[in-house]
Amino acid sequence: DSGHPLRCGGGAVRHGPFVVAGLNFELSLPRGAQLYILGDREKLMSVLQNLVYNAVSFTPVNGTIRISLHRDRSRAVISVADTGSGIAKEDLSNIFNCFFTRRKDNSGEGLGLYIAQSIVMEHGGDIRVSSTPGEGSVFTLWLPVDEQKR
Repeated sequence: DSGHPLRCGGGAVRHGPFVVAGLNFELSLPRGAQLYILGDREKLMSVLQNLVYNAVSFTPVNGTIRISLHRDRSRAVISVADTGSGIAKEDLSNIFNCFFTRRKDNSGEGLGLYIAQSIVMEHGGDIRVSSTPGEGSVFTLWLPVDEQKR
């Protein structure tokens, strides 16, 4: 479903930090450029919401969550990085598996990242994670840019 273009970008290079619920949020966008991703706006927003929700869930008070966007050739690259607890090395290969969760409070079903990966792949993109326990995680999305809106 091609839906409506998801408009990303514009404005100053960095915004923030904004403090919300004891967490520092930073936003980094390309200066002046606008990137359009042809896809289902609601589905793509749900991916970003899930990544930010996870970052908030695993980042301690006074930690930082950075959301960034830039263009790499024909792809929009969106990253959600946090200074949270990180993901154990042995869990990284399972992080996108259905029903996989490591939430200590049993509040998750283990579907969020599985669904996020499915949506990103449905849009011809890719999602990857890098993480260091005790330092945080970075989830990076690569999504095709709508060249007609360039």
